Amino acid sequence: MLLYSNLCGQTFKVHGELPVKSLTVQEREDNPTPNSFILYSDNRVLTVSANSQEEKDKWVEDLARAIEDSKDTGTNSLVSLRCSSSSDEVMDNCGQEHVRATPQRCNTTIHVCWHRNTSISLHDQIRAAQDDAPLASLPLLGYCVTTPSEKDNINKDFVFKLQFKNHVYFFRAESEYTFSRWMEVIGSATQHSGRVRLFSRKESALGDNL
Repeated sequence: MLLYSNLCGQTFKVHGELPVKSLTVQEREDNPTPNSFILYSDNRVLTVSANSQEEKDKWVEDLARAIEDSKDTGTNSLVSLRCSSSSDEVMDNCGQEHVRATPQRCNTTIHVCWHRNTSISLHDQIRAAQDDAPLASLPLLGYCVTTPSEKDNINKDFVFKLQFKNHVYFFRAESEYTFSRWMEVIGSATQHSGRVRLFSRKESALGDNL
């Protein structure tokens, strides 16, 4: 499921959702907005604008992979989010097959940022709907993201560490790819310098052919 939202203060307000299985990504020929592309899903059309050509390429690449993965799963059971003043309200009918359409504002460009959920279960989503507030909210500016050191005694794969002074958090991704994407995107949010891509399927494929 792909959600689109806008930033309201320090939180995101969900405006709608698109099933990834029926999603189509297309380049814009007229290109009225730099680094933009179009998302089609049934009768819905969204224009998405990235901050740079590199970010756009990553979005198109990752969306294409998500679409292919959704076709391989062969399931139509979706968890649907309801558009409301709270972005973490989950619909009671979690197993529904058809997604309720949400009206879209006309003539608006959806500016997006990268948010990927890893290792989250249906139980976690239901519990989140019952909570009044998230477990924690971290302003990433000032934090640094690294891999655990030997002193941390973390004997797991794909674990990264967020630290600001005495505040330390550990997170575990589900694969090398998602680990690399988390490291890259969080690193870009915590640093003022240019972004460095830590892992790329394109670069990996190019290296294999050398």
